[in-house]
Amino acid sequence: AALVALKVLDHRGIGRTSDVIRALTFASTYRARYGIDVLALPVAPAGDAGVPMALERALALAAEAGIVVVTATPVR
Repeated sequence: AALVALKVLDHRGIGRTSDVIRALTFASTYRARYGIDVLALPVAPAGDAGVPMALERALALAAEAGIVVVTATPVR
């Protein structure tokens, strides 16, 4: 098994949805090359805005590629 780090948060634990989407897309694209089977994302949505459509598509792409995506709210 290999560990692939895809950084989506800055030093304060803050990130952009676009960075998460890029990480999901990278993992989906390079799943076979790097043996990516599981993605752990220590992120939580801000507010009650819901999940943006682009993020839903990126999550669906990862699932279709056979990647299990696990999310959790970071502990502060």
